[in-house]
Amino acid sequence: MGIWRDHTGTAARLILTLASVLVLARTYLFTYRNFIGTIWLDFWFWVDDFRRWVEHRFTFHDLIKPVGEHRIATTRPLLLLDSVFFDMNGRSVAVANLILLFAMGLIVARMARQGQPDGRGWNWPPLFWVALVSSVCQYENLLLPMDVGVALTCGASCAAILLLAWAPEARPGRARLLALGAAFMAVMAVFSMASGLLAIPALVLLLPLRRARPAVWAMFLAPVLLGVALFFHRYAGVHDLNLHLLDPQAMAKRLLYVGNFLGSELYAFPVFAAPVGFATLALFLFAALGLARRYTLKGVPLPAGDAALVALGVFVIMGGPAGSLSPRLALGGAEAALVPRYATYTLLLVAGVLGLYARWAAREGWSERLGRIGFPALALAVLAVANAPQYDRLGRIMRTGVMIDGQLLRNNMAVEGPAPWYLGATIDDIRDAALFLHARGLNMFSPSAGPPARTLASLGDFSGLPLCQGHIDQVYAVDGTGVLLNGWVADPEGRGTAPWVVFRDGNGAVLGTAGAVVTRSDVASALKTTGSAYGFQTGFQLAAPAVPGAEPVVQVLGLFPGARQPICRLPDPLAVGPVLIAPATQLADPAPVSQVAEADGPTPRQAGDAPPGGVAAWEFPLGVRSGAVLRFRLQAVPEAGRALAVPFIADGDVGNRHLLFTFGDGARLESDLASFWSHGGWRAAVVPAALLERHGGPVTIEVRSGGDGRLAVGAPIAVTTRADWSRLF
Repeated sequence: MGIWRDHTGTAARLILTLASVLVLARTYLFTYRNFIGTIWLDFWFWVDDFRRWVEHRFTFHDLIKPVGEHRIATTRPLLLLDSVFFDMNGRSVAVANLILLFAMGLIVARMARQGQPDGRGWNWPPLFWVALVSSVCQYENLLLPMDVGVALTCGASCAAILLLAWAPEARPGRARLLALGAAFMAVMAVFSMASGLLAIPALVLLLPLRRARPAVWAMFLAPVLLGVALFFHRYAGVHDLNLHLLDPQAMAKRLLYVGNFLGSELYAFPVFAAPVGFATLALFLFAALGLARRYTLKGVPLPAGDAALVALGVFVIMGGPAGSLSPRLALGGAEAALVPRYATYTLLLVAGVLGLYARWAAREGWSERLGRIGFPALALAVLAVANAPQYDRLGRIMRTGVMIDGQLLRNNMAVEGPAPWYLGATIDDIRDAALFLHARGLNMFSPSAGPPARTLASLGDFSGLPLCQGHIDQVYAVDGTGVLLNGWVADPEGRGTAPWVVFRDGNGAVLGTAGAVVTRSDVASALKTTGSAYGFQTGFQLAAPAVPGAEPVVQVLGLFPGARQPICRLPDPLAVGPVLIAPATQLADPAPVSQVAEADGPTPRQAGDAPPGGVAAWEFPLGVRSGAVLRFRLQAVPEAGRALAVPFIADGDVGNRHLLFTFGDGARLESDLASFWSHGGWRAAVVPAALLERHGGPVTIEVRSGGDGRLAVGAPIAVTTRADWSRLF
């Protein structure tokens, strides 16, 4: 009855409870739909840990060894358990993260409601606090299992604060147990992430605010100091601090960083983040000073709830200045604080401020009408902002990028070919780890990461399958055997797009698979579907290098697991063009080729990185739909054994940059200058040496562009290419 009354005592409380339930349901559905189990960026340590575990080499030192500036002794066991029992897909860790956030919300609710009469209008339902700290604005921490360390740190810090706030009023024996429990949770926070160290000063502040007895001080501080000493034992600092205290610009940037950090729950609305962050800080300081005048300056201990909320606020607020002293400020400026990972912390600050003012209003006897209507309306507004639809879009973008890059590895496309950013490493850095995952069928190589095996086994004869609707927007080779492509496939009636696409060679051998994870509003409009439509963007390996003049064809099939007709095919097999697309850094010995350039629209490029070989470059005008042309008339072709390359940088837009090579015998080779996987770096369209020798010169190159995306093109160069350098295993 108490729990029911807490959530339904008044109409406003019932509305707030229902809204909180909806927010929680939204968070869980958001996590389910956009969850990312693929290993990416700096989380490859997970594979190394599991390798050591299966080889019986995992030790206590491995448990506590640093990852960057952190020691993650609490995260590692969760990841290892998931590796042993769940194919390293991270789903069990994601569930644990949601449970931790729920528990953390209940702890904050206990702080805010401590000593409050149940029937008062200021005593908001516990589910509100749970919904607030579980908001989707922290979407990175919800979607990435490796980021469970943030919830572990914040949850352990909240638990330590609450236990220590209770200790001074308990009987001596119970007080010592509570202090010891608080110390244990504080050490857990420290060994979850380095930011747990910031909880220690906040907890120490709590002791005088609560007028704790010496026994409580001793029982808390002794284990905590031992834990901190263990944390710093053989700890190599990763930050070279340079405060620039006399540099006004650096200090202004640092101040803005602090504001952005404190307002990082508004990651989707960056212009408002710093003002809201500083406003939250001001409200917190005002409430804390009011408590100091009412209690501390009179020698009276703060009530447990107020003291806990003050300590919670201090813990979060210190994260801003601490982060501004790290290399993040130098590398990313003040905007480096605007990351969804930090929103978990600042949601706690928002909850702490709301809790302080709700308790203040109840203590001062503010109008019950304001407590029943005004403050609940404010609470609903806070929930709405922290769960704005913008975060769904950002979460989908992150999931799409990570899933696409993970599928490249699944299809045996090495990182050095398409150079995906999300994997955060070169192929040399992760080759051994990827081979370990592949050999054991883990993570991106697990059966659950691909289409259902039963559907794959029933593909049958290509010609006997019904025809899909769909289109291959771009396809090109990246070396002798690698292929990159994107497009979409829908069922024969056009009712929806295929969740999976399969690529086979002419003999029926599966070359690769791809999940349709790219949102395609243009396809949904063309099909006139009521739901969303999705396309694919992937790559795979041919069984053998393509022979110039006899390019291989690839069959494209759409899979609809569970449907009455689970398989269909595109009407025509796709042909892999002879023009290669390669990262410019992978081309050896670039040298200018003698040529005459004619530009109709493009202008000489004045800034930015120079193209490979140091050749001249041109920028195409933005927003020009047609008519911008750049031509090169080669006065000589590269010597035998050397390929011909045209460097380019392309952003955004698909299929609106066209490249045409015309050779001495009249042969013409065409290609798109694709933007995907370029990540803003120089790439090159390459004509292999064998084709140059076959068709001969003179050679004319024509580049056309239309659309809003940026395009820069460099003068032609002669290069040496590798025959096959994108294969992973």
